[in-house]
Amino acid sequence: LAAIYPAVWGLGQLYPGGLSDRIGRRTLIAAGMLTQAAAIAWIAATTGFAAWAAGAAVLGAGTAMVYPTLLAAIGDVAHPRWRARAVGVYRLWRDAGFAVGALTAGILADLVSIEAAIWAVAALTAASGILVAVRMYETHPPSARQRPAPVQAANAPPPQRATVTSDRDREPWIVELVDDRVRPPGQPRRTRWSNPSPPDSTAESSRT
Repeated sequence: LAAIYPAVWGLGQLYPGGLSDRIGRRTLIAAGMLTQAAAIAWIAATTGFAAWAAGAAVLGAGTAMVYPTLLAAIGDVAHPRWRARAVGVYRLWRDAGFAVGALTAGILADLVSIEAAIWAVAALTAASGILVAVRMYETHPPSARQRPAPVQAANAPPPQRATVTSDRDREPWIVELVDDRVRPPGQPRRTRWSNPSPPDSTAESSRT
């Protein structure tokens, strides 16, 4: 049971990071926190190996949705000059939660019960997900998700196309003229024939 959670978490986080680049950070963070809350509540409400294994797997999936996306959100808002410091502050508070949460859950388990402690963790996790959905602003808006258009050289004309007709058989040949500026000095203008067999070089041709 202890191995299921980190296994699903470790393998599952390979995909949500790229997914957050396409759909945004807030959605995955809120959904991941709520998924974790549901899994923790499931573990508190059920017994048995199979039920807890399913809960651990869902808990790992929720953590995989949150873990890389939170770091990506920091990268969105932190300037490169102080981004490492921002990540350090984030990890300070995040890792401090392990210690504070463990102490709080342990005290609550001693005072009330283990089930009550697990339910309290589920409630806090759900509250975190709701808070993210309500209060967090999107650090990766749709305008930042658009792929940049290919850069074209300034004043570069589009490729020219010409029809070459052989005087012998009057068959049309479509060629694409290569821009002169990319042609090495001293070399003739190159063409690309759309037909694999170019027309007879001895035949006179006209270009339009």
